[in-house]
Amino acid sequence: MNLYQKVRLCKKKGYSNKRISKDLKIDRKTVRKYCEMNEADYVRYLKSKEQKERVFDIYRDEILSI
Repeated sequence: MNLYQKVRLCKKKGYSNKRISKDLKIDRKTVRKYCEMNEADYVRYLKSKEQKERVFDIYRDEILSI
C-alpha cells in the first residue's frame, strides 16, 4: 500500500489531517494535497515527479566520477 492509499484509508476512517500526519510522519500539507486528489490526479502527480529534472542532474556524471 502506497502513501496515497494510506492517507485515503485513514481519511475514510474519519481521522483528522493532523492525526494522519502524525501517524504517518508526513506534513499536514501533504495529507491535505493527497485528500484533495483523486486516483487519476495522483497518477499524473507521480508521472510529473518522475519527469522533473533535478538541480544536480546536469552535474551527475561529474559528481559520480569524484
